[in-house]
Amino acid sequence: DVSMPVMNGLEATRRIKAQPAPPRVLLLSMHEIVANGAVSAINADGFVAKSDAFVHLMPRIHSLFPDLP
Repeated sequence: DVSMPVMNGLEATRRIKAQPAPPRVLLLSMHEIVANGAVSAINADGFVAKSDAFVHLMPRIHSLFPDLP
């Protein structure tokens, strides 16, 4: 999340995605501002607002991992 202690989620994602062969990272946050450019700026694989998670989280995960059951 954006407001994690010690290191925020945006910086954590940026560092994770800078590694060789990084995992996919889907941001989940109540801070809708994250969606405005931050996702591509830190090379995240997507964003879901917590307010929309009930509807959009599983479809977004399945779009990143189409081979999941």
